[in-house]
Amino acid sequence: AALAAAAERLRREGPGRAERLGLIGDRLTRELSRLGGLRLTGDPGRRIPGHVSACLEGLDGEALATALDTEGIRISTGSPCATGTGKADPALLAIGIPEGLARGSVILSAWDATTEEDVGIAVLALVRAAGRLRALAPAAEARR
Repeated sequence: AALAAAAERLRREGPGRAERLGLIGDRLTRELSRLGGLRLTGDPGRRIPGHVSACLEGLDGEALATALDTEGIRISTGSPCATGTGKADPALLAIGIPEGLARGSVILSAWDATTEEDVGIAVLALVRAAGRLRALAPAAEARR
């Protein structure tokens, strides 16, 4: 009975839901591109609505995830087998993304309750965190 109810809800709400989430994903992609050095992973025309997977040049995805976590924003940095290892996601390497760029992997996902205000808050936090991390990167390189 539960499966039938879920299938009926999806039939009734699916198309509008997918369109709304797709618009949110498109906005996230546009906003991420403002950071520069953006490379989408996967096919942008056939992605899951509301799901953005990309690599950001000159950023470490794990550092960005940590910085955003302190502001209550949760992102992923790649496949679970790579998260927290300090290594680039093997799936990204397998599709030909260079290791340095793959370390800047970020995945953002919207869901039914995500609002435009939520997207704006997340984008501002992401822009601030990316700016701070990129400002620190030259200092880190000089210490090596």
